[in-house]
Amino acid sequence: MNLVQLVKYIEAIALEHPLVKSFYEGSVYEHLNSKEVKYGAFVLTQPDFNSVVKDDNVKRYTFQASYIDRLTEDESNKLVIQTDGINTIHEIFNYIKNNAQTADIEIPITFTTFTQKFADKCGGAFATVTVETNDEISDCDFYYEDIVIEPIPGTSHTIVLDNYYTKVEVDDIIADIEAGV
Repeated sequence: MNLVQLVKYIEAIALEHPLVKSFYEGSVYEHLNSKEVKYGAFVLTQPDFNSVVKDDNVKRYTFQASYIDRLTEDESNKLVIQTDGINTIHEIFNYIKNNAQTADIEIPITFTTFTQKFADKCGGAFATVTVETNDEISDCDFYYEDIVIEPIPGTSHTIVLDNYYTKVEVDDIIADIEAGV
């Protein structure tokens, strides 16, 4: 699995989580200072100088994963949001650890909670996560239709086929083609 495929895979899983309403890749500050930000946000950031370590058939990618939500005026929901952040990041990467055929997560993962003023006063958690991918399947041989994302509790079932269409959309496209539409 290459870097593009890995980020798209993490995005697909994150967006299945019931608390994640948006996924952003890149700078936390850039995305969360936008007036269009949609909370609970999951942001995946690569360090400025991200080194990819390749050892035999294994590549190691390091990311900072963040979960951010808006605080109430009195910040009475701070601990709830921070707890949600820790749990959401843990559940997403635990899912990968337990289900991905070509990726694994280095543990332990250390979480840091925070409050921060972006476009809104926010709280959440972040963690530095290292993902190991197996290169026995080449980048050209890796297909998204081979990934079945089982539902995270409280979500609907989605199958990611080619990173652009869900199974239902592909079924509709095939039906249209067969019908001559």
